[in-house]
Amino acid sequence: MSEVTGNAARPELPEGWEWRALADIGTWMGGGTPSKQRAEFWEGGTIPWVSPKDMKTSCLGGTQDAITERAVEGSSAKVFDANSVALVVRSGILEHTLPVALVPFKATANQDMRVVTPRAGIDAEWLMYALQAEAEMIRRTCRKDGTTVASIDVPKLAAWALPVPPLDEQRRIVERISRLLMEISDGEELLDRATLLHSVLRSRWLTDLLHLGDWSVPNTWSSRKLPEVAHLSSGGTPSRSRSDYFGPGHPWVKIGDLTEGKVVITEEWITDAGLANSSAELLPAGTVLLAMYGASIGRTGILGVEAATNQAICAMRPRSNEINAEYLLLVLQASKETFVTAGYGGAQPNISQRYLKGVRVPVPPLEEQEEIVRRVADMASGIATLERAVAQSKAQSGRLRRGVLSHAVSGALHREAKDSEPASVCR
Repeated sequence: MSEVTGNAARPELPEGWEWRALADIGTWMGGGTPSKQRAEFWEGGTIPWVSPKDMKTSCLGGTQDAITERAVEGSSAKVFDANSVALVVRSGILEHTLPVALVPFKATANQDMRVVTPRAGIDAEWLMYALQAEAEMIRRTCRKDGTTVASIDVPKLAAWALPVPPLDEQRRIVERISRLLMEISDGEELLDRATLLHSVLRSRWLTDLLHLGDWSVPNTWSSRKLPEVAHLSSGGTPSRSRSDYFGPGHPWVKIGDLTEGKVVITEEWITDAGLANSSAELLPAGTVLLAMYGASIGRTGILGVEAATNQAICAMRPRSNEINAEYLLLVLQASKETFVTAGYGGAQPNISQRYLKGVRVPVPPLEEQEEIVRRVADMASGIATLERAVAQSKAQSGRLRRGVLSHAVSGALHREAKDSEPASVCR
């Protein structure tokens, strides 16, 4: 038996359990990459080839690449048995996590992977859960120093100690974990549905509140074209070849700076010279902004400071006797789907100033606009509270998931595990 090292703190185990090194739990196998220049190694490949990009779930349903039998004969990529457990040992993702997954089919792996095929007396799903429970500690403890790409020290990993229960106990633990993780997943799905539902309801509520697409608007309201309620313009970009055009001076707004709310910080600034030698112009705080180009069509913002914009943004300076700036922002946000649809009518997604000049907006009296803005702000506050609660619940579900794994494989669930027939993670 190999020397057991790695996790030094070892609590007392239930009767019948023992500490065993990973190298003694299964057959250890590395991988390799067949030459990309050899078409016969890849074309028509039928043997799954596991790489870090496949390790996105606890149980692999397939791989993005496959190799041929000739590739196996001509490279260090060897076939391992079904129900082996794969780990990533070299990848940038190791900066944040250590992916562990069960591979329920015969496969090969690349050189950034290590695969453990369990020996007799070791349940493959139990081994996967045990390694997932220890993953963060393994990642931190076995990390190689001085490597360009984050890497795990394989000898240290092979010597890592796991608390191993008898086989029948392993299977009871797997059943228990599977049930608990399924319940957690159901809860996470409900949280995702709640998030989607509140987004849909907000959109519908805002549309109804503004009477968009509703011909039966109150008789005190009017329908006006955008140029009737705001002055429309677009900005410009100073020559990038002139370094003196960029630097301390004036905030310069690009689409990436639009936040759907107040814009007070920009990635870039332009100088007085840049402003004077481009079509950009200084706009006052309170100017409403709308993205006209690319995948961000319809993104909005409202200037919280005096600033200029580039040509991809339409700037709307509200006529103060006609429309409230924050009310106009709400109308544009509620109309985003319309802008996106209009923008994708041509070869390149964009909406033009000409198109926007024909857009009509519902215009209630100014007092009513201010009341609508207030009501939406109240609703936004409630939504923010709900979103925080959902985010906290998701974070809690993540902690619960990790806690279930740690609790189970350490032996703490030893007396709780019961015979049952839940669907396991890979069945």
